[in-house]
Amino acid sequence: MVRKVTLLATVLVAVLLVVGTSGFTAATVTRPGDIDVADDDRAYLSYETGCDGDALETTLTNRYTETELRVTVTANGTERTTALDSLTEATLRFDAVSRGDSVAVSAANPDGGIAIQFTRSVTASCP
Repeated sequence: MVRKVTLLATVLVAVLLVVGTSGFTAATVTRPGDIDVADDDRAYLSYETGCDGDALETTLTNRYTETELRVTVTANGTERTTALDSLTEATLRFDAVSRGDSVAVSAANPDGGIAIQFTRSVTASCP
């Protein structure tokens, strides 16, 4: 009888080791949070457009206090790149850009800790 109980206990332990438990294998957690996005003129990388004759002018301002940004702007297939020291601005000119065209902006700091990307539609109508 002791043999049967020992054999049954051994089989039971083996089954428990092979078969998974009914514990959790994954969990999903939701935490509510608000994300505020600043307007273009108050963002860390400020973006404004205007016209100078027939050319579209894009003015970018680096509002980071201690971070240099390398900024690339693409409009109508033309790409321009500039480096912005902290708290400085640069104006880039693009010819043959029409109202409704897209302007893509990407920026990063040399260390790679900051990456900014956005696309805006041209609202200015440059003759």
